[in-house]
Amino acid sequence: MIRYSICFILLATFARVAAEPAVKKGECLVVAETLSKNRIISLDGEWEFYWNRLLTPGDFSSGSIIPVYQHVPLSWNNYRMDGSKLSVRGYATYRLTIANPDQLNDLLIKIPGIATACTIWVNGTLYSSQGTVATASAQSRASRLHNFIKLPGTEIITLVIQASNHEYAIPGISHTVLLGHESDLMAKEKFENNFEMIEIGCLLIMIFYHLGLYLQLGRNASYLLLSGLCGIVLVRATTTYHSSQLLFRLFPSVDFSYIKKFEFGITYAALMLLPMFIQSLFREETPRWCVRVFQVSGALLMLLTLFTPPYIFGQALDVFHVLMTGAFFFVLWVLFKAMRRHRQGAWLIFVGLLVCSTLTEVEMLMISNVLPEGVFPFPNLMGIGVIFFLLFQSLALSVRFSRAFKDIEELSHTLEKRVEKRTEELSRANLVKDKLFSIISHDLRSPLNSLRGLLELTGRETISQKELQQLLPVIRQNLNGSLQLVDNLLNWAGSQMKGMSAKPDRIRLAPIVEENLALYKTIARNKNIRLVNQVSTGIEVMADPNMTKLIVRNLVSNGIKFTPAGGSVEVSASVNDDHTQICVADTGVGIPTEFRERLFEVDINRTTRGTNNEKGAGIGLLLCKEFVEKNGGTLWVESERQQGSKFKFTLKAAANA
Repeated sequence: MIRYSICFILLATFARVAAEPAVKKGECLVVAETLSKNRIISLDGEWEFYWNRLLTPGDFSSGSIIPVYQHVPLSWNNYRMDGSKLSVRGYATYRLTIANPDQLNDLLIKIPGIATACTIWVNGTLYSSQGTVATASAQSRASRLHNFIKLPGTEIITLVIQASNHEYAIPGISHTVLLGHESDLMAKEKFENNFEMIEIGCLLIMIFYHLGLYLQLGRNASYLLLSGLCGIVLVRATTTYHSSQLLFRLFPSVDFSYIKKFEFGITYAALMLLPMFIQSLFREETPRWCVRVFQVSGALLMLLTLFTPPYIFGQALDVFHVLMTGAFFFVLWVLFKAMRRHRQGAWLIFVGLLVCSTLTEVEMLMISNVLPEGVFPFPNLMGIGVIFFLLFQSLALSVRFSRAFKDIEELSHTLEKRVEKRTEELSRANLVKDKLFSIISHDLRSPLNSLRGLLELTGRETISQKELQQLLPVIRQNLNGSLQLVDNLLNWAGSQMKGMSAKPDRIRLAPIVEENLALYKTIARNKNIRLVNQVSTGIEVMADPNMTKLIVRNLVSNGIKFTPAGGSVEVSASVNDDHTQICVADTGVGIPTEFRERLFEVDINRTTRGTNNEKGAGIGLLLCKEFVEKNGGTLWVESERQQGSKFKFTLKAAANA
């Protein structure tokens, strides 16, 4: 039903406006007025037809032959005589009388290839012969080239055509016979031949183009399958009787049945390749069992072609047409699903294949005699449809390549960023390594050397008890500094190896501050620095307890280090909505602007001594920043030279965590 609907729509759109003159009762009237310039007549209608009789013009001179009329063009196995259809294999005679009252002398008639042999007389004179007409297959020879005959300028023109068919499935005059002025008919033939050459050229280009893509782009099966489909259409474009039959003309000595086996075998392969092509593009949307059905069907038809003669496998053409219609509906359904899933290029392929399938359906309907010839002004509609499809396929390929190039550019950009990031990480790792060696070789080694020297002096009894008591506070301070340094180094190393993660817990902030201030009471007393805890006892935060202690400890130690005698270090906290802000303020020397910008960076050469010449490794603030961020907070500093410093950081408030 759908095929007929397509057919009627196309007929309404493309049918010729002018009515064609019909042949009635074996006669056709041609006058100058009717046959106006650039007008070609289709000699369709009732021709005289004599089954199983090979008559010559002389046989009609007696007038004893009773005429029988059958419609032309139509293969004679569709004729009914004595209540039954005629056989595919047999022989017959056609006769047509053309009335030419104006005695037009430039008339040309085109009789498309008659299956599969013919002899043509005009007004009793033998004009053309294709193959060998015979009553038995042993004596016949098939040849199905077109016949172009210039007609005489007589008032009555009589055509007698003998035809025999022992080889093919579509016998007799199955295509429209055309009549017109010689210039008009040859101009039409030239146009169709040029169009055919363009079509063949496009198909050849596409075959080699997609083969090249297949070889160059990772052996993608879709390119190979599309190249195969183009090859199928190319073979049909050179063998179909709507064309100039290029393959028959190039190889006139090759047996007719061999060429037909080649043509039909290749054509039936389309039933396999089309679903496989769509499956290669949209594998997720294509049911495998459906593709397998078409593969098996196509393979069976190809085997039939291989092992049977043309007059048998040719009769399976209608079966192929039905299956091919099913294949078109199947692939369009798959493409529709792909479009709904927004698969790349699906809508372009859908539009191209819709046009291709429509034109191919029209051609198949004409071959099956459902549609009359001449619905379209161009030959080989399948080829036109495939070229149209290839145009949209090329657009889809361009979109795919464009997207691939864009993805490559994005990937390249991403890789560049990753390389830059990795380079930065490696540079940082080198700085970390250099910093670590610097700390071990200087900051950690010096206090240990001092302790060893003191122990050697004590062991030799070269130092008095009083001098020892004077040196012990200094040694104790150095050891405390070294212990803190080792603690920081261990935590810093763990952080750099990305093996340390925060384990938040609900903790009270005031006891942690008090505990860490107590660690520095002796050092602060020796420098005459006042330590103040202004944190309310009710403030709680959600943070890692050990990390919080280390943050407070390092910030307090840093404040003591850079605060002169008589100063103070004060710790306070305030709750703001969902976070708590902690501030460690000192009345020290402050931080210059150029130092503040790089305060939390790894720098092997940046180590500042305290107000009492205290040494520092420079990693305490780095640890504080990293640990604050691991707990979801932020660390910053507010400071001016000789105005003291305020190190502030935030932690999640326990009530909102």
